[in-house]
Amino acid sequence: MRILRNHISCVAMYVVMIVLVGCSVNKMNELVVTDAQLSDNKSLDNLNLLTSQTYWVAPGGNDSNPGTETSPWKTPQKAATTAQAGDIVYFKAGTYNITQAITIANSGTSGAWITFSAAPGFARQAIFTGTAGTHLKGAWFASGKSYIKLEGLTIQKITNGSGIWIRGREAGTGTGSASGIRVVNCKIDSVSNIGIAITGVPFTEDGTLGTPNYNITTDVIVEDCDVTKTNETSTPRNECISVGEGVGNIIVRNNTVYESNQYGIDFKEGVDGGAIYGNTVYGLEKHGIYLDAIGKWDKNIDIYNNKIYNVGGAGITLAREKDGSTSTLQNIRVFNNIIYDTDKEGVMLYNHTGDLGGGVLDNIKIMNNTIYNGISRNGIRVVHPYISLATVYVFNNIVYQTALAPLNLKSEVVASNNLINTDPMFVNETARNFKIKNGSPAINTGTGTNAPSFDFIYATRPKRGGYDIGAYEY
Repeated sequence: MRILRNHISCVAMYVVMIVLVGCSVNKMNELVVTDAQLSDNKSLDNLNLLTSQTYWVAPGGNDSNPGTETSPWKTPQKAATTAQAGDIVYFKAGTYNITQAITIANSGTSGAWITFSAAPGFARQAIFTGTAGTHLKGAWFASGKSYIKLEGLTIQKITNGSGIWIRGREAGTGTGSASGIRVVNCKIDSVSNIGIAITGVPFTEDGTLGTPNYNITTDVIVEDCDVTKTNETSTPRNECISVGEGVGNIIVRNNTVYESNQYGIDFKEGVDGGAIYGNTVYGLEKHGIYLDAIGKWDKNIDIYNNKIYNVGGAGITLAREKDGSTSTLQNIRVFNNIIYDTDKEGVMLYNHTGDLGGGVLDNIKIMNNTIYNGISRNGIRVVHPYISLATVYVFNNIVYQTALAPLNLKSEVVASNNLINTDPMFVNETARNFKIKNGSPAINTGTGTNAPSFDFIYATRPKRGGYDIGAYEY
């Protein structure tokens, strides 16, 4: 019989977290993907506490030890190989040098997750450094494993590989999948490839993906992480947080992504059902948030309540990148974002050079964003010469102080109730406080049709009879 090592304090922690998740569901009940659609990794059913084990790892430990707090293991791989459903592995503070990817060997279950965490009270003080051995894996890696949680870990100075890479299987065809993945409060700093990658298959297998209903890795949350200085080598060139190749029902929220020479958060080629919200993105050389279907599909995705600034590309970009019958950008909402000091557009939907039409571009809503000081381009640009944009809607946006015209829209785009070329009366634009003051022309002048029910700080809309324009409700 396996030994009980969980403590009563763990029960209290689980209960508190369940309450918090319930609050989030109530607030987000209108979104494409909500917490209610994702697995509850805090479940106590099936008497999980009676069968779980707690293990410890320390830089000065020994793998021949029993893995207790007083006699810990030494290597992360020993823990990743041993941990089974319901187990918790704690890493004591210190530096763990790795020579290959730490590969998780087993899956948890919906009621008994496997957790790899910094020791209580030492979040981000367990540091993993070295090499993953290949750019197609991360320092922490899992393929085809489900109900896995990584929490409070720091991955830095990885010379060959990504920080964290979780995927469903190794080949585009065949069997294998992953469900129930949580990456929480981790820091990724200075890696040669992607900071955090969540994919269905490796990028080398992307050509074998099937129809737009082909989800391999599902039920994922990446939250409260710091990701910086990714893509530190000349090749490959990917993103700080990269999601694609057959992923469904994913939330990327409340992360800080900064100071990288590539894109920030990218949902690309094969994402069905997701939300990108509450993130702060800045100091990048390219786009802040990017949806690029690349001839496959990005659909049923919400991008909201993000702050994006000082990026070399656009704040938020939507593109298909390739043409063809499966090329799909559909049911996308971009709202309540604050975007400023971008080299290019605030929000852009355009025809990438590889997109010559065909497929689907449908039901795109760009609404209630605040866009300020576009250094060289438009505030919002929506153009595509090869496909209809009649179901693209641009409304309730504030666009102020852009180098070119605030709006550059193809004539068939449905646009209304945008505040452009008019002082919106920000509280303090010099300090980048984009709340609006009493008397602002944005107050009560928006449309309520399809408008979000909350603003940038999750205050209820409307407050005073009418809907306000921009990210904040007065």
